[in-house]
Amino acid sequence: MKPNLILMSHGNLASALIESAKMILGDLSDYDIVSMHVDDTFNDVEEKLISVLDKHKDKNILIMTDIYGGTPFNIASKFYRKNDNICLISGVNLDMVIEYFSSDMHDNTKKLIDELISVSKDSITLYSKNENEIYKDIDF
Repeated sequence: MKPNLILMSHGNLASALIESAKMILGDLSDYDIVSMHVDDTFNDVEEKLISVLDKHKDKNILIMTDIYGGTPFNIASKFYRKNDNICLISGVNLDMVIEYFSSDMHDNTKKLIDELISVSKDSITLYSKNENEIYKDIDF
């Protein structure tokens, strides 16, 4: 079974990623969002995550956060270190979210995570018909 997805981010990024994925894939289900807003303390976000984790006790969980070392990641990593059923990835982007929902790798969490990371890395490209056009305004 595919791990339950929890997206964590600063601000509304996690929600925006889900809404954008819905525009492409249609209705989505079986995910949770934990957002850190300006007035939230570390403890506030931790409590939000605890509430979500309590819904998924004894299930495999995949947490994807926005920034490695950011507060959402640091809070998630605290639970990752204590629980063998939690996997944690930082650097979430829209390609990863789409891949998660469209993937048929339900029985192999490691392969799913490897694919999510691969898709993310492959989606970062510099597009140019002519490389010289990109750098023409830059003095080296």
